[in-house]
Amino acid sequence: MTTMMKVLTAGLVLGAAAMGGCKSGCCGECQTPAAGDVKATEAKAAGPVNSVCAIENEDPVDESVTVAWRGKTVGFCCPGCIKEWAKLSDSQKDAAVAKAISLSTKK
Repeated sequence: MTTMMKVLTAGLVLGAAAMGGCKSGCCGECQTPAAGDVKATEAKAAGPVNSVCAIENEDPVDESVTVAWRGKTVGFCCPGCIKEWAKLSDSQKDAAVAKAISLSTKK
């Protein structure tokens, strides 16, 4: 790799980090699956598994507000609910998804 290419690549990585473009897939904030995370990418393409918010079960999902969770795309009504989601333990997230899916099929 040439020096110029290295500089450009480093600039792109730093620019993405500065813009909050996390590529780790761990925080849910950027909603970008980690590179090579085929399951998360496929889940994102399939759309949310729920039609009611996983946090505010009375509210419909905004399909542009999602996170990948255990190979599924989970939908939320607003970005604030993603912040609440991030505070949950894994078992609480599992329960929230199960409940949202259950309520989605009843609507």
